[in-house]
Amino acid sequence: MKKWEVQREANLLAFLEEEEYAKRKEFFFEFVKEFEERKIKWCLFCSSSLYFWGLTDHFNDFDVLIDLKCIPDAIDAMRAIGAKMERREVHGIELDVKRDIDEKEIEKIDQFFKEHAKKDGFASNQYINFSFREEANMDMISGFGLSAMDLKYVHTYNPGNVVNMEIEDKLVPILIPEVQYILYCLMEIFEPTRRFKREALQEYIKIYHKNGKSVAKAALKQKIPASVRALIKRNL
Repeated sequence: MKKWEVQREANLLAFLEEEEYAKRKEFFFEFVKEFEERKIKWCLFCSSSLYFWGLTDHFNDFDVLIDLKCIPDAIDAMRAIGAKMERREVHGIELDVKRDIDEKEIEKIDQFFKEHAKKDGFASNQYINFSFREEANMDMISGFGLSAMDLKYVHTYNPGNVVNMEIEDKLVPILIPEVQYILYCLMEIFEPTRRFKREALQEYIKIYHKNGKSVAKAALKQKIPASVRALIKRNL
């Protein structure tokens, strides 16, 4: 048994049985059930997914990558379980969470961004933060974007890059490690502390190497710095 499998089993046991994760577990199974019933297209990614892969031993909140068309239904799902919207952004532009946002308003912001805006750092198509009973949180993202002078990369939900992982009695969609490797390579540019997770993913995919070529081919079509291109070509 590989070390990641050992860690994954330990993580799952902790998540399901330890008091530390009780509120997060309650939130998790409630939103997974709602998303399933509403046929929302989504997957876990970043820290919480790495925890379930056995690549880290802790996570704070749930990061969810979601199909843009499913955002309205996903918001309704979160309201149904009593989650509170704390923050909402479109391309880094913050919106007022105290009022319902008309989709036409979002379209206008999206069009303006495409034509005029230039924002360095993280600027997803849509970003929404939810809290659940003040003890659990979710970052819901559609179109995970990073940009700078020599970088313009956006990853949107793609069912071809998702696998189902059994967690208790649920099949939970999770973004494959090969795509997450690219995301962490790029995030490391802005946040050097991401190096640990990037290296863990790099080590993992060398052994479980399934989707590297197709993922790399798609990523390299975007505007990616030469240093990251080299990592992708070398490791995928």
